[in-house]
Amino acid sequence: MEFKMMKKILGLFLYVTLALASTGCFSQQQGGQKEPVTLQKADVTVIRQFSDVLANKEREKFVELFAPAELRIYRGFASGNLGARGDSLIETFTARDIKQDLTIDIDGQTPLDFPWLFPGLIEQKGTGLVIYPLATGAIDLQNPPATLSRLQEALAGKTELVDGVPLLLVTDKNAQVLVEAQIIDGILVGGFAIFDESRLLAIWDVR
Repeated sequence: MEFKMMKKILGLFLYVTLALASTGCFSQQQGGQKEPVTLQKADVTVIRQFSDVLANKEREKFVELFAPAELRIYRGFASGNLGARGDSLIETFTARDIKQDLTIDIDGQTPLDFPWLFPGLIEQKGTGLVIYPLATGAIDLQNPPATLSRLQEALAGKTELVDGVPLLLVTDKNAQVLVEAQIIDGILVGGFAIFDESRLLAIWDVR
C-alpha cells in the first residue's frame, strides 16, 4: 500500500514539474544561464536615439545626450600596445571637444571616432538588441579595467560576441551598457557606451 502511494506521489510530482517547464515558469537555459531580459522590460529609447545621431552624425543631438555634464572617455589597449599606440586614457570631455563628424582628437593617438565604434548598432538602427541582466554595482566609471573584467564575466558564453553583434546589459537600477565587442584570445575588445536612464555617461574604446 505504501509503495503504491509513493508511486502516485512521484507521478504527481513529475506531472507538475513538466507542466511548469512547459509554461515557462523555469526561466533558465541549459547550464543555468538566465534567459535574456525581454525588450518590454527595458527602456531602450536612449539607445535608439544614440544610434540615430551616430548614423546621421548629428553633433548637436549627440551633445544633448550628455550635456551639460561631461562625457567620460576611456581608451584602453587590452591586447597590448602594438605599434606604439600610446598610453591608456581616462579623461572627461565637454561639448566643445566633440567635432562635427563625432570624433574627438587625442594627443599622440588616432582620433576617437564614435560612429566607427558602433557600426552594428547603426546598421540595426538601434533595434532588435538582445538584452541581458547585469548585477547592480558592476559598473565603476572610475575603474574601467575592473568593470570590463566584470562585463566579460557577465558576457561569458553569449553568442553575440562571436561576431561582435551589439547587445545591451541592464541593471535593476536602470543603468545600461551598450556592448559591441568580441572576446579575442580571452580578451574583451570593442566599443562600450554606458547610460544612466536617459543620459549618456561614458564611451569606452577597448582594443
